[in-house]
Amino acid sequence: MLSGIPQEGPRRIPGSPQENPGGSQDIAARTKSAPEGNYDAVILAVNHQEYRGLPEEYFEGLMPNGGVFVDIKGAYKNMAKNNKLEYWSL
Repeated sequence: MLSGIPQEGPRRIPGSPQENPGGSQDIAARTKSAPEGNYDAVILAVNHQEYRGLPEEYFEGLMPNGGVFVDIKGAYKNMAKNNKLEYWSL
């Protein structure tokens, strides 16, 4: 067993398909309110429709103190111009 690593596993992002298997309509309804969490980074590894429909403000709300938005598939290329978050993509 490794010490110092939380045993509960990774935290789920509010409104993500893992937390909300009900589909994109449920996700859209949940993201209209302020998202919960204070993350240093968010990694968007898939380009599913449920994620493509989320506005930039959703991710800014998850990282209110700034952070790194890692967009593996380049779904949010326009976010590179965002001054609040550092944008990384392949």
